[in-house]
Amino acid sequence: MWLNDLLEEMQGISPDNFVEPEDEVDLECEEVVGGMSDDLKRFYTFLHRVGREQKMSCHIFHSRQSASGEEIQAHRREHTRYKAFRNLFWESVYKEFPKAEKLSDRGIGVRKDFLVVRILQRSSINVEVALACETHSEKN
Repeated sequence: MWLNDLLEEMQGISPDNFVEPEDEVDLECEEVVGGMSDDLKRFYTFLHRVGREQKMSCHIFHSRQSASGEEIQAHRREHTRYKAFRNLFWESVYKEFPKAEKLSDRGIGVRKDFLVVRILQRSSINVEVALACETHSEKN
C-alpha cells in the first residue's frame, strides 16, 4: 500500500540523509514563511527520491518502441502514485503553515535550508519544475 511505503521509508530517513532544495530564496519575489519541521524534511526527501525514481522509469518507458496494455497501466499507476505523494506533501506543508495559503495567491515553494516561501511574483527560479513526462501521461 502506498501509505505504508511512505511511512516505512520516512521512518528510515535520518537528518543526515535529508535532501535539501538547491534554490536560494529570491527576496525580490518571495517572502519566507518559516522553516520546515523534521517530519516535513523527511517527506520532502522521500518525495525527491520517488520523483527521481519515477523520472528515470518514465524516461525508460518512453524510450521504448512499444508497450503492452499492462505496461501502460503500470506506468500510469507510477504517475498517479507520485502525484498522490506530491499532493499529500503540499497539503502537509499548508497544514504546518496555515497562513501561507491565505497569504499567497501565487503559491508557495521550498528553498535552501528547507525554508518555506510564499511567492509574491513569478521569477525564473520559483516556478516549481514538474516532471517532463507528466504532460505526456495526462495525454495517455
